[in-house]
Amino acid sequence: SVRKRIAQALVELKKRYQKTDNANFSMSILREDLANLAGTSQETTIRTLSDFKEERLIEISGGTITIVNSEKLEKMKN
Repeated sequence: SVRKRIAQALVELKKRYQKTDNANFSMSILREDLANLAGTSQETTIRTLSDFKEERLIEISGGTITIVNSEKLEKMKN
């Protein structure tokens, strides 16, 4: 599903770029780039990110996405 693909893209970015063992990971990424990584449209990505925000999996501030519950995101991708 689209939710799984976007969750997987976020988790992969965290694994690749997180430098410390902090619980939360923040990244600045264009919605278009995230959509391309997940293989979906930009509109669908924005909607899904809003859902994730409502579910308290991520926080969004400006162009920065902070993963606050990577455990649930990881489980979603399996």
